[in-house]
Amino acid sequence: MEVKKIGIAGAGVMGGELAFVATQAGLRVALKDVDKRFLDAGVARCRQVYEFKVRRRRMTAEDMEEKIALIEPALDYGPFADVDLVIEAVPEKLSIKQAVFAELDRECPEHTVLASNTSALSIAAIGEKTGRRDRVAGMHFFNPASMMPLVEVIRAEQTSDETARTVFAVAQAMGKTPVLCRDSAGFIVNRLLCAAMLEAMRCEQEGLADRRDIDSFLVKPEGGMPVGLFRMADQLGLALLAEVIGILNAAFGPRFAVPVEIRERVAAGDLGVSTGRGLYDHRDPAAVKPTGSEENRDLVVARVLTAVVAEARRMAAEGVASKEDIDTAMRNGALFKKPPFAYTGETGGAQAMDERIREYAQKFGGAFII
Repeated sequence: MEVKKIGIAGAGVMGGELAFVATQAGLRVALKDVDKRFLDAGVARCRQVYEFKVRRRRMTAEDMEEKIALIEPALDYGPFADVDLVIEAVPEKLSIKQAVFAELDRECPEHTVLASNTSALSIAAIGEKTGRRDRVAGMHFFNPASMMPLVEVIRAEQTSDETARTVFAVAQAMGKTPVLCRDSAGFIVNRLLCAAMLEAMRCEQEGLADRRDIDSFLVKPEGGMPVGLFRMADQLGLALLAEVIGILNAAFGPRFAVPVEIRERVAAGDLGVSTGRGLYDHRDPAAVKPTGSEENRDLVVARVLTAVVAEARRMAAEGVASKEDIDTAMRNGALFKKPPFAYTGETGGAQAMDERIREYAQKFGGAFII
């Protein structure tokens, strides 16, 4: 289906980022929120990204104004009367998303595709309050959407072929790298990142290394990650992390149990960088510096990456996504230099990885059992 105009339901920073990627692709945008403050913040965020491009001489100020003029901010659904696709970007609560989708179903044209930017919630559940479940899909951008290349295109059981193709094509038109994913808890990237995070925490609990050193090990060439997992958790926010792991736990069982420390930190209000304290105390620069120890470095890296491989293999066996799309997602959404199936090849192929997984399962319990 040809898409000429999109709606964005939910402004703020993410809404502004989505408005940027849409207008940059030449699409007209209806940007809606219930609060003018959020609406203004969304337009301001979009302008801020464009102004950066102007300063870098990647576009002229006149071109910037032409792009921003494609945005129609609104506090009601009036501008949604002729949208072809809507991207929902409201808070990550199922009840809120369902209410918004019910409104969109009433207010948008019959042909309009409704897509959610949820990071972990069920697309089928989000769309169940609509009368167009065949035209509901997931379109998960990564933050900041203006810079991150990946879009997970999530297909629920009821999503039609045309809807999936439309969302995929729009992501490509926006200059993104889309991957196709079945509607499954955590989709691709968040499920695998949580598997890595939980294994890193197990390594620390077993006394293999301090978390500061574990983070240091993982960003070195052997680990190939853009940032250590404990730091990443604090940057994302522990409340969100606990929520996502909880969704995975409900879907996949004990291997995704929310760690006691994370529950305690959230209960205490220590949510990460935003509050100054989380898995690290960010008020003290010395508290986040590695000790310099290299003890057990190779073992820690191998365990974390092997945990990701084991979960990725489960994911592929379940038909959530292809091996190629899983690796593409981890390269472009998590910025892993060693995505799971490429890493398997580096370590001797599938048979060698089978042996490693069995070895680790015997030593460390069931974390690696497929």
